[in-house]
Amino acid sequence: MLLYNSHFNLASVGVGFFIVLSGFLITWIILEEYQNTSEFSLSNFWLRRCLRIWPLYFLMIFIGFVLIISARYICNSPVHDMPPLTYLFSFTLNFYMANHGTAFLFFIAFLWSISMEEQFYTLWGIILKWAKSLLPIICFLFILISIVFRIVYKAENNNLYYNSLNWIGNFSIGSLLAYSAMKGGKNFDSLKRIPKPFSALVYLLFALNLIFYNYIYSSEMMTILERLIGSLFFAFILFDQTFNENCLFNLSTSNKLRYLGKISYGLFCYHGLVLLLFSRFIEHFGWLNVPLYVFLINPLITFALTVLISAISYEYVEKPIMRLRYKIKPA
Repeated sequence: MLLYNSHFNLASVGVGFFIVLSGFLITWIILEEYQNTSEFSLSNFWLRRCLRIWPLYFLMIFIGFVLIISARYICNSPVHDMPPLTYLFSFTLNFYMANHGTAFLFFIAFLWSISMEEQFYTLWGIILKWAKSLLPIICFLFILISIVFRIVYKAENNNLYYNSLNWIGNFSIGSLLAYSAMKGGKNFDSLKRIPKPFSALVYLLFALNLIFYNYIYSSEMMTILERLIGSLFFAFILFDQTFNENCLFNLSTSNKLRYLGKISYGLFCYHGLVLLLFSRFIEHFGWLNVPLYVFLINPLITFALTVLISAISYEYVEKPIMRLRYKIKPA
């Protein structure tokens, strides 16, 4: 565990990747709507986002209250409280955590990034509705703002991590990739034929960046550039997997990975809950400090349970609601 902590920071890396991906997908969806219909319905866009995000988000909040009530009044067991409802219902939990930390129910803390994504979806809908032609300038401005924010707040760890201004550069870089791809042109077409040796070098550098993450970003300057460097790596990976005609490998050809991608929102929402409940369960069996269980058996069981719950949720909760989402015409 010490070796892991001294080298990796996978939580931060994972959040960074999915925010770049979100910026890419949201921008692509909106620009594609413009391309197909010559207009963009902001209200329909927001409604589709709500139907996709809100059900599981509020389900997790409901489960949180149920667990707290059950623990306190049925099991007489101490349990952390919930964060204020005003932050949960207004999708500003990340700002609460930036100022007050994470001293509340464990799995609810993971909702901070969903709150931030909702903020970005709202903002990007407005930008692409009324300032579409200015998108590249706005994105570069947000990237600059994100860097300046990290310079000013480099000593405040919670603010540096949870504040939306810290991550808006990631979202902007994903958005710029979608904008460039949709616009096309000779320059972008030439990039689609990047030779495999160059791609292999980028993937190697990315792997080294992960392995020595905490060492690389230990200085003030590298801490400031951490999000920017990560975003550029993630943007290249998205480009390579989506547009590069000479990509080294194509992850989309794997049916298992495609299915995990399909249920990924459930995986994210449920994994904290599974970790919490499973950790309480294994306390009774003394598995907490046995290396074989800690490094192999427990992770495999929690992953399998999370996939199972997410698959059931996708089929019986998310998919029926998504059918309503698909009935909402783009414009």
